[in-house]
Amino acid sequence: MPKKEIPTEAIVDLRRCLDQLPPRSKERRVLVQEVAQLYGISEDTVYRTLRENIQVRTPSEFTSKVLQLLSSRRGQILGYEAIANWQSWDNVTGYLPQSEMQSFIIELRSQTLGVGSFDWKYDHLQEVPDKLADRILAAYKDDNNNRNGK
Repeated sequence: MPKKEIPTEAIVDLRRCLDQLPPRSKERRVLVQEVAQLYGISEDTVYRTLRENIQVRTPSEFTSKVLQLLSSRRGQILGYEAIANWQSWDNVTGYLPQSEMQSFIIELRSQTLGVGSFDWKYDHLQEVPDKLADRILAAYKDDNNNRNGK
């Protein structure tokens, strides 16, 4: 089955639905299977390819730490610039996988002495790197084997 482009609205709706379902529920697995089948993609792609556009505001002295934080979470840094009318503050722009956002605010606040903040919004889908995809599939298969008693 050829791959279809997944519309942005569908991604937002899917994400809302997935967020409301328990992580290991049957309903969640069925939803992911249906979406994967509909768009001709693998199930792990449904979970892992959401990319967020992120805008991080930080004091200039912590900009390098914020750049390291984004890079360590598989983020793509698009650039940074001084914030107008905010003396010694920078705005860092980039993309971050949605799966890497969970404790981002905790680490950001830790790295910036509690003053860093960010905004994000869904931006696009992106292929999962092969190495990570192999790890995800292996974990998924192990999880299924453990459930089925194999």
